[in-house]
Amino acid sequence: MGLKTLRLHISIRGGLTRLLAPALALAALAGRAEAQTVTIPERAEVIVDELALGDIARIDPHSEELARVPLGHSPYAGHYRWVSKSYVAQELKKWGFAEVRLSMPGRIMVTRKSLLVTADEIESAVRALFAQSQSYEVERVAVAGQAVVPWGELEITVEEPGRLVNLASAGLRVKIFTDGVFRKSIWARASLSMVDPVAVLTRDLEIGHRIQPSDVSLEQRRIKRVGDYLRDPGQAVGKILKRGLKAGEPLVASHLRQPQAVKRGDYVTLIARGSAVAVKTMGLARGSGRVGETIAVENLSSKQTVRALITGEKQVEVSIPGAQR
Repeated sequence: MGLKTLRLHISIRGGLTRLLAPALALAALAGRAEAQTVTIPERAEVIVDELALGDIARIDPHSEELARVPLGHSPYAGHYRWVSKSYVAQELKKWGFAEVRLSMPGRIMVTRKSLLVTADEIESAVRALFAQSQSYEVERVAVAGQAVVPWGELEITVEEPGRLVNLASAGLRVKIFTDGVFRKSIWARASLSMVDPVAVLTRDLEIGHRIQPSDVSLEQRRIKRVGDYLRDPGQAVGKILKRGLKAGEPLVASHLRQPQAVKRGDYVTLIARGSAVAVKTMGLARGSGRVGETIAVENLSSKQTVRALITGEKQVEVSIPGAQR
């Protein structure tokens, strides 16, 4: 009888163990959860873009699952964000950690660790860009303030400008990266100059003077604008000065104008041009103009007045109607 009782007793205990195993496991888990404490100080500084519990809290004993509980976006560099105790408790409950002991003030301030990029650092990057070129000299750099960016390994790049015309005021876009991630753009303006051969006057000249070959030569000069200065003295020869200039002064296109190729009352060569034929005759100019302009011309053979294009000195041209050139 005792043996049967013993066997029955053992059998019952084994059955109870199997029945209670899930409950015991849950109790053990609950015990571990209750034993975990999350402690968050009044202030926390982070370096991440997305905030997690482990970034601002001490977890005892440590749990990777708890550390990964998300708490939203981190503040922008140089800014802060308030995180309340009720919000943290809500997120813990949401992610299945309702029993964790939470020790923190009613709210805490979270700041983003940041990096101040000064105007001097940006200027240095601009100067480094042009230091690679033998053409330009940087006289000064103006930077639109400084930049505050997230902490990390700093990289400053300057976009190469397109075709530079006004060297005295070249706009440049500066890009700032940390840890290889683009963070911010800032604009800088550089005052540049370059040495280039330009056409200069060999003597003082008055307004209305027609440039002769001896009036102009080619010299190396430091310039502030690209494209305006004449690089070939021949470009100036035969043109008229719009204003008086001093010897040694560089010539720009705006200083000059084309001379009148035809004056009112001139006898001109009138060419009537078609696809396969060109007929020349004499004409009488009824107006004045420069090469490329159109004036009225009387055909002395037919006595008709036509509109003709000035193509050279005392030479004009018309197209024969219906004919292709």
